[in-house]
Amino acid sequence: FLMIRRPPRSTPKPSSAASDVYKRQDEIYPYLHEQGNRIGTEINDFCSSNNIAAQMMNAGSMMHLIFSGDHIESARDIGRSKVEKEFYLHLLGHNVIVPGIHLAFISFAHKPEIVDQVIEAFKQSFIDMREDGLL
Repeated sequence: FLMIRRPPRSTPKPSSAASDVYKRQDEIYPYLHEQGNRIGTEINDFCSSNNIAAQMMNAGSMMHLIFSGDHIESARDIGRSKVEKEFYLHLLGHNVIVPGIHLAFISFAHKPEIVDQVIEAFKQSFIDMREDGLL
């Protein structure tokens, strides 16, 4: 995750990736926050309306799905469960890979159509798990 808020101390070559990110930060970071918030809101609304004890915590482009209906204040409130492990296997079946640490990230390359597909994969994974008797 690269976040540049001030000019770099050394001037990068004009063709470098960091230079491009710096020049486009007013476009990139708002987009990442918008899409990350969209994923979080849509997943949380889906879980709430379907009585699924899970919530998407997100900060900009970083997300973590937590299987709990309780209020989360810190990492101590988060536990790993069989349901969580099964969920990520179902999600993988819908072509969405979340690393083993269960933190998900989006990038500027994830355009709205791809974000739509990710949201649908999350929703379908919840539906599949309910049909399998896991929720």
